[in-house]
Amino acid sequence: MHISRLSKQHKGHNSTHQTFHQTLDGHDKFLDLFDSNPTNFNHQYLQSAELSSPEHVQSNHEPETSNTYDLNQLTFDTASDPATGSTDETELDPVIEPQMPIRKSTRPKHIPKYLEAYQLDSPHQTNANTSHPITKYLSCHQLSPAHRSFTISLSTIFEPNSYQKAVAHSHWKEAMDIELKALEDNGTWSIVQLPSNYHAVGCKWVYKVKLNADGKVERYKARLVAKGYNQIEGFDYQETFSPVARQTIVRMFFALAAAQNWRLSQLDINNAFLNGELTEEVYMELPQGYTFKREYPTSSRLVCKLHKSLYGLKQASRAWNSKLTTSVLKYGFKQSNSDYSLFTMKTHNGDFIALLVYVDDILIASSSIQAKNDVKGYLSSEFKLKDLGKVKYFLGLEIARSPEGISICQRKYALYLLEEHGLLGTKPASTPIDYNHKLVKSSDEDKLIDATSYRQLIGKLLYLTFSKPDITYAVQVLSQLMDKPGLKHLAAAHRVLSDWAGCPDTRRSSVEAEYRSMAVACCEIMWLKSLMTDFHIDHPEAVNLYTDSQSTIYISKNPVLHERTKHIEMDCHFIREKVMAGLINPLYISTQSQLSDIFTKGLQPRQFHFLMSKMNVHDIHSSS
Repeated sequence: MHISRLSKQHKGHNSTHQTFHQTLDGHDKFLDLFDSNPTNFNHQYLQSAELSSPEHVQSNHEPETSNTYDLNQLTFDTASDPATGSTDETELDPVIEPQMPIRKSTRPKHIPKYLEAYQLDSPHQTNANTSHPITKYLSCHQLSPAHRSFTISLSTIFEPNSYQKAVAHSHWKEAMDIELKALEDNGTWSIVQLPSNYHAVGCKWVYKVKLNADGKVERYKARLVAKGYNQIEGFDYQETFSPVARQTIVRMFFALAAAQNWRLSQLDINNAFLNGELTEEVYMELPQGYTFKREYPTSSRLVCKLHKSLYGLKQASRAWNSKLTTSVLKYGFKQSNSDYSLFTMKTHNGDFIALLVYVDDILIASSSIQAKNDVKGYLSSEFKLKDLGKVKYFLGLEIARSPEGISICQRKYALYLLEEHGLLGTKPASTPIDYNHKLVKSSDEDKLIDATSYRQLIGKLLYLTFSKPDITYAVQVLSQLMDKPGLKHLAAAHRVLSDWAGCPDTRRSSVEAEYRSMAVACCEIMWLKSLMTDFHIDHPEAVNLYTDSQSTIYISKNPVLHERTKHIEMDCHFIREKVMAGLINPLYISTQSQLSDIFTKGLQPRQFHFLMSKMNVHDIHSSS
């Protein structure tokens, strides 16, 4: 320890927030005293010891013959020598160590590089690098306790994953009772003893909170599901295929309804799969929470013999679709040959009505209210259904109708997708596709350890293309890399960036690619014309098909066959037949105005937004 001697004029330089450090010249003498008689030392000095704190620091008004030592936070009165009783001739004063101020760094703070793509507008950041931080507009401090509790409850929706967790809540128990009652009223099963040569499939409860378009809770739904993965093909099930409506026909259904001013309404079949009749003999274990209506022998193994289909069975969807199709055809509808999910008819009064079926969701388009009500009455007599009125929310699509037409939006679905992947605060990109970006298959070193999240994201982005056709090409390219996706592919999926137009994997020349694209478009045109016939709409005129390749137009109109075109597959040449028959009219359009470029290549932001304006896609949140 350092030994210092100060004159008397330095006394008094003390503070309530300073610590005094002092040692004695007779340090060895002090230790000898303690070693010779530790008991006497403790008795004399520890009685006067007190904790050294800012309140006990000695002031400059003390007698000059008294010094204070801060040794292990104990204060001793050392006015005299404990051994001789005499006073030390040299007065020692404490050394005052000034308190050093805390130095705060003046270096500018920067956001970490891995967070540069995000808008960090959180209430904890008072110096947000934005002109309009979120704390200026969003706060819960002025909410009442009741309203604050309600706000918190909106984000605490509980969906149990087991029967034991669900039965503890009254609303889930009520939902299970409703489901069991519906199964019994429908005659879904009968309680029997399991035959010796049959096996019983298991079952489980699945719980789901049904939400409205605005995110509010609509109802709590419990569904009893059979474990169909225990079924044996050829023994307790045969065929499983069931048709559903394609995105193209759903979009066309709304487009024709807007153009023809048809009335739209929506129906939902309650417990739809329970209406399908089984042709196979299927047995199922008793569900949890089931109570017997009468007594059965306790020695036998009781199971449910299924008479009607149940959710989870391999053939459940097919059995329900067969039942619905039979009932609709019996009323007088005609099933479309272009799409088996579409049913149309024309009444004796000349009214037109169409049904579009997607599993248990049914869209009705009619030219008169009476025709629509008649169909609803018939279907309600055949099945238990819910009349949802005007179409507002269909298959995750938010539908809005005005005198100008029908708009389709997937706002809720897009927000859910962003929240699921932690991208709600991401910085928006000017285009979904980088102009010069190239994606190729990843090597074994770069591939993702678990590609499940990537594949799930691509599947959800594919559904998002229904209302965002501008990301169609990017999602299509990313879906080709699901075999061995890498980190760069996952990053590209988060930004929906890719470019396949100049990919070295393609083997086609520019003219051949354009010609094949025209052939694919021709197939789609012919299918749509056939579909319009089912809607009782004629289109005798030739359909204009635009391309920015003069060579492609020349090949489609003339039987050209030379070294540069003979390698084109012969199945592409049927477009020439449609052109000669007057069904297709190929026309030239400049590359700058070619709308299909947004689906086939990466574009500069200016060109991208120009083509977006031609697609009739609008930002409803834009200020302009």
